[in-house]
Amino acid sequence: MTNRPKPIQNPLKTNEALRSEITARKRAEESLADYPRRRKILSRRFLEAQETERHRIARELHDEIGQSLTAIKIRLQSLQRQSKNGLPDIKECIRIADQVLSQVQNLSLDLRPPQLEDLGLSAALRWHLDRQAQAAKLVPHFFADELPGRLQTDLEITCFRVAQEALTNVIRHAQARQVWVQLHRRGAELHLTIRDDGRGFDFDADHDRAALGLIGMRERAELAGGRLKLISSPGRGTQVDLIFSLAFAAPKTRSKQRKS
Repeated sequence: MTNRPKPIQNPLKTNEALRSEITARKRAEESLADYPRRRKILSRRFLEAQETERHRIARELHDEIGQSLTAIKIRLQSLQRQSKNGLPDIKECIRIADQVLSQVQNLSLDLRPPQLEDLGLSAALRWHLDRQAQAAKLVPHFFADELPGRLQTDLEITCFRVAQEALTNVIRHAQARQVWVQLHRRGAELHLTIRDDGRGFDFDADHDRAALGLIGMRERAELAGGRLKLISSPGRGTQVDLIFSLAFAAPKTRSKQRKS
């Protein structure tokens, strides 16, 4: 039995297969290299869509559900004045309508406060801080440098959402008595600081809590071109610092957005 020689492969076909493999690998490498940019674009679009939906739901809660609840309350009050029988039931219905109306108004404000759109970041931050501090029985402290104009919309929204999340964390976890919100202009940068005098935490011992609190805020900041730092230690409170390059909006742009 003799061994047959192996057939000689066609060099042209071999080179073509190698070229195809190299091209496929290059495409895969380019796709991997481009992944962070594509992810950033998708994340930004997601946040923009989220804000648009918040705005729509807030308007619907205020205009549709809020007005309907107000109409129900007025009718019940009218029945209360006319009726002598079943008065306790009507009073209870009015109380429930009042409670639901208040909850709807609070949801609408949390989703998209009109102060942010109409008056700007400083006014919205002060309003939100006072509102949250009153509900949580905290002593609020607020300071903001005067700015020469309105900031760009995405910058205002990012700063407000980070402050909103940071204050929520203070109320839920910090056991604080006082909270500070400061908005400073330092050269070409905008610095937003949220600080409390609560119990703080240890990053090494409580890493999961720190990570959970930072993920959403840090991603928002980075997508808008900023950076976020968190400083905390047991018994010394927590401080969130958000830093951006200053970016002002043209008055025409803001007016067009309000009209739309």
